[in-house]
Amino acid sequence: MPGIQVQHLPFIPKHADYRMVDMHRRRSVFHLFLFSVGVLGLLITSCRSTVDLVLDDPVFLEDMVSAALQGDQFKITPEDYPDIRSLISADHPDHRLAGVILAVQADDEELYEDIVFAALDENADVSQAAIEEIHEKPEEFRPYILSLLDSSDPSRRAGGLLLLSEIEGEDNVPIFIDYFNDPDAQVRNQASLSVRAVTEGTNPLLREALNSPDPLTASIAYKTLGRYLDPDDVPVFIGVFSSDDDDIRREAQLAVLRIGDAGLPFLHAEAGDSENSYRVRLSALEVIQGLRSTRSLVLLLSLLEGEDERISLKAETILGTYGSEAIPALEKLYRESDEKNRVYAVRLMGKIGSQSAVPALVSALDDPSGKVQNAAMDSLRIFGEAAWPEMHSNLTEKAVILLRE
Repeated sequence: MPGIQVQHLPFIPKHADYRMVDMHRRRSVFHLFLFSVGVLGLLITSCRSTVDLVLDDPVFLEDMVSAALQGDQFKITPEDYPDIRSLISADHPDHRLAGVILAVQADDEELYEDIVFAALDENADVSQAAIEEIHEKPEEFRPYILSLLDSSDPSRRAGGLLLLSEIEGEDNVPIFIDYFNDPDAQVRNQASLSVRAVTEGTNPLLREALNSPDPLTASIAYKTLGRYLDPDDVPVFIGVFSSDDDDIRREAQLAVLRIGDAGLPFLHAEAGDSENSYRVRLSALEVIQGLRSTRSLVLLLSLLEGEDERISLKAETILGTYGSEAIPALEKLYRESDEKNRVYAVRLMGKIGSQSAVPALVSALDDPSGKVQNAAMDSLRIFGEAAWPEMHSNLTEKAVILLRE
């Protein structure tokens, strides 16, 4: 038509749009392939073994330690074991912990001995990681723990006894008791603690060890029994206060001391019985001195004029260790006792020297017994002017004498 111009469009093949879509699809597949290769590379990197990380390179070493502590898994081969052992024995606790983690991942008996040694590490995190693995496989680790008991190093023997008590029960009591006479005190103490950890105080083997012909074994047996703090065992301990062996006697005394005031009735009976030997009475008094209970005051005062001067002197020494906490008990003793004990009570209040005793001492100036009055005057002289206000408020004849001095 006139006036109309027709624009000719370029020729487009019929399937050109499909080819463009196909090109875009190929590009997407290629990009996906590149992404997959990258992810695979990361996975390979994350699964590398310790050999892949050179331990003499500080950068790689710290990377490996950090990854192990974060829980990364490694493909570990026997070639890595020397490096793992180096980590377990490293100075830094994080390195030692990483070494234990890697040894556990290796899951190879060849590293069990290293894990057992790590269980004795001074760092709690390191030792706990190793102990947890030992708990998972106690029978497999048992031979390596038992081998520690034959070590010439006392700390290794003690460590073996400790680990054995953590994974086993009463069946190991005979082993522990065998180490009651170990030449090293640390080992003997750990053997005692191990028995306490796995059995009761009624264990027949422990009770049998109390009568062992070996004094060292017997003394540790008494020490172990004392760890149960059973008041019913007090007579057992007091029964060896007469022992000729110092260690047995001392362990028995310490056991009663740890049991506490529950043992006082037995101790008072032994110390107060003049038929007992001096050794028995003295052993009882030494424990009484350690407890320093106000419940022992009456007994101690009664011993001051006993026939055995050694016992009287010991009682006087013990009484001298009491402080102001004894004043209420002494005041009660003064009010409720005979003349002799009232004299002892006011004398001791003076020796203690606590200001809280002054009112009772001034009151004792009116005691019907002249001996008590004189003892009270002697005690008040110790206080000097500090006792004057109380005496002014209670002006007895004796108080006036004191004030005039």
